[in-house]
Amino acid sequence: MTAPAQPRPKDGSRWFGYLVAAVVCGVVALAAVTDQPTTRVAGVTPADGSTVAGPPAEVAVIFDGVVRAREFHLSVEPAGQGRSVAAGPAKLEERRLVLPVSVTTAGAYLAAYHVLLTDGRELTGVIRFTVAAGGPPVPAAADLPPAGAGGHQHGADDPLSLGLLVLDLLLVVVVAMVLLRRPRIRAGRHRG
Repeated sequence: MTAPAQPRPKDGSRWFGYLVAAVVCGVVALAAVTDQPTTRVAGVTPADGSTVAGPPAEVAVIFDGVVRAREFHLSVEPAGQGRSVAAGPAKLEERRLVLPVSVTTAGAYLAAYHVLLTDGRELTGVIRFTVAAGGPPVPAAADLPPAGAGGHQHGADDPLSLGLLVLDLLLVVVVAMVLLRRPRIRAGRHRG
C-alpha cells in the first residue's frame, strides 16, 4: 500500500513573482522606447510652396539631428509629368538628405522623400515648389494641391500606443505562463 500524497501548498507567491517580472519587463521596454531621441524634419530647400527665380542645383531635406537610417529615398519630378530630374543618386549626410537635380524648364515640381530610421520610425513627405522662367518670381501653380505640413510620421511614439503595447506584452506573458504551466497530477487513494 502506498502512502497518500501530501497536498502541495498553493503557489500564489509564484504567480505574484511572475506578475512582478512581467511588469518590470514592460517598464524597461517602455523606458527603452521613450528614451530614444526623436529625429524630425527641420526644413527643406527649396521651401515647401515657394517660387524660386532660377532652377535649383539640389533639393534637400534638413533634419534637426544626425539621421541614422536603414533606407532613404528622395525623388524630384515635374508636377503631373512623372519624369525624374535627378542628376545623380540621393545622399544622406549627417543632417541632410540631398538630391542633385537638373531642372531645365520652368514650372511646378514635386519632391517626395522617405526615410526609414534604424528604430523603425519613418519620415515621409512631399515638397512642392515652382521654378520661374527667369526674372521675378511668379505665383505657385494653381492646379497643385495645397501644401501640407511637410509630411507625416508612421508609428509615432504617442503615449496611448505605448501604453497599449505594454498591456499587450503583459497579456502575452500571462497567457504564455498559463499555457506552458504543466498540469498537476493529483495522487488519489488507490482503491483495492
